[in-house]
Amino acid sequence: MKSDINEHDHKRTTIECIKVLYQQSHIIILSNLAASTALALILFFYIPSFAIIYWLLTIYILTILRYVLVNRFNKSKQTSEKIIQYGNYFTFTTIASGCLWGSAGLLFFTPESLLVLFFLTLTLTGTLVASLPSLSAIIHTYYAYAIPTATPLIYKYITYGTFDFALFGTLIFVFLLIQLAYASIHNKTLIKSIILRFENTLLINKLRKQNKTAEAAQLNAEMANISKTKFFAAANHDLRQPLHAMFLFLGVLENEIDNTEHKNILQKIQKSNNTLKVLLDSLLDISKIDAGVIEVNHIAFPIQELLDSLWHEFKSHADEKNLHIKFVPTRIWVNSDPRIVERILRNLISNAIRYTHNGSIIVGCRRRNGNILLSVYDTGIGIPEDKITDIFQEFHQLNNPERDHDKGLGLGLAIVSRMTDLLKTTLHYDSTLNKGSMFAIELPVTNPDPESINISIPWEGHTTLSGKTILIVDDDKEIRDGLNRLLSNWQCTVITATDGNEAIAKLGSGIIKVDLALVDYRLQNGETGKDVLQKINNLYPDNKPPAIIIITGDTAPDRIKEANDSGYRLLHKPLSASKLRAIMSYILTKDTKNTDKLIQ
Repeated sequence: MKSDINEHDHKRTTIECIKVLYQQSHIIILSNLAASTALALILFFYIPSFAIIYWLLTIYILTILRYVLVNRFNKSKQTSEKIIQYGNYFTFTTIASGCLWGSAGLLFFTPESLLVLFFLTLTLTGTLVASLPSLSAIIHTYYAYAIPTATPLIYKYITYGTFDFALFGTLIFVFLLIQLAYASIHNKTLIKSIILRFENTLLINKLRKQNKTAEAAQLNAEMANISKTKFFAAANHDLRQPLHAMFLFLGVLENEIDNTEHKNILQKIQKSNNTLKVLLDSLLDISKIDAGVIEVNHIAFPIQELLDSLWHEFKSHADEKNLHIKFVPTRIWVNSDPRIVERILRNLISNAIRYTHNGSIIVGCRRRNGNILLSVYDTGIGIPEDKITDIFQEFHQLNNPERDHDKGLGLGLAIVSRMTDLLKTTLHYDSTLNKGSMFAIELPVTNPDPESINISIPWEGHTTLSGKTILIVDDDKEIRDGLNRLLSNWQCTVITATDGNEAIAKLGSGIIKVDLALVDYRLQNGETGKDVLQKINNLYPDNKPPAIIIITGDTAPDRIKEANDSGYRLLHKPLSASKLRAIMSYILTKDTKNTDKLIQ
């Protein structure tokens, strides 16, 4: 989003960012205190040293100073000059905090004790992740913390003298760069939202001065919704692009790293990325619902296809917690929006797994008054009777006072409730504390549609892609490079291009046969994936064009509709390496008569 910002507006934006920084400072201070204490206790248990005590005392002293600084800020007369001055103070204390954490990487780097080294590395990198949402409100403040925290540890790993340590140090360095990039994206998104608020506030004031009638108020609401929709669509695309590239490069690293310990670290990074993706999807879902941009399309579809897909998705998650999960087979067809029903059911199953520590989860249907209840039962912790309605509020969690990100943001049931309203149906629920819960949505039963084709994807047991020729068309260099390396590792022959003309030139007027084309939908200079694919199809007069997949970071309704209308398969970024490989394997081994079906 482009906006003309004068010096006054820039100052106002900076002041708002500093306020956000101080609003979240208590979380930063408490997290720092808890992490440093935990690390010191672990270090002292394995390598008793007064240096650990002195280091922890220094952290405590700095924490007290920061706490005093925050209280003085809250009690001060917050003029513009004062706020900017306090912002500088906060940055100085953050530099000191980063240096102290960085000194731990120098002082307590003990390669002879891999367990101690693991806790040290995990704590230092963990603080980088935990502090990002708060400190990135002022981007140079996060830089002032992250760089001195990670650099000494990276230096110790790289200069230790072995290949394994040097490789791991390089991975931490890459991780640092990714965190700095995420911080920049988060900061820009925050600034855009503040600018948008300023612009909307100014617009509202002008409209109120010009016309205070109900018609003017309605017009103002419509304009605000349009602006909000555009902002979240832009933010969605901008955040998904680098996250998609990161998933691809992690897929490359997964194939190149053989060391078990390094693989474990890589899996933790992948888990963090998956968590970030889930959190991003949740935030954007709730925002799109608020903006009223989700369209409901009722069609007839079989419940079993939905259950099969979700079984593949959640079976491994349940196995990790030693939970028995059962999907009861059914032949029932319903009339509803399968995309929204799947999202509702996914949130309910995810919640059931998250809050069930032993026992089982059952997903199935039962008839009720001519309709069905698509239900999720669990033997989890249950919900107190007086709290049952609170769980549908945004950001509300009953058993997560520490705000553990593994337990989500508290948006899952809020999204379920709102999407149920979109479907104009009923959400049923019942729960008993310490015994379990039941959530169900009521859906109308319909007759089977004989023209429906099963397009569920077998996520396990994908075949080899060796020898396949794959065309990649994407104007993002990082994504092109990531896909190129990933597909090359799968023994594919890869052709890359930034636009349609380059793709046609490299295909040699149809001489080179392509098995599958992966095409970004929104390219440079107004070109779309549909335009590129039309050019590719024209190269093959024998009516044997390659299989096609459109991959997009756009979730704006008009873009999605436009892509859907193209008739090609559509996938949304970010996309994990395993999911991409499964889809490619499925497409390249199936009958080409179904190539016009859409994979969501």
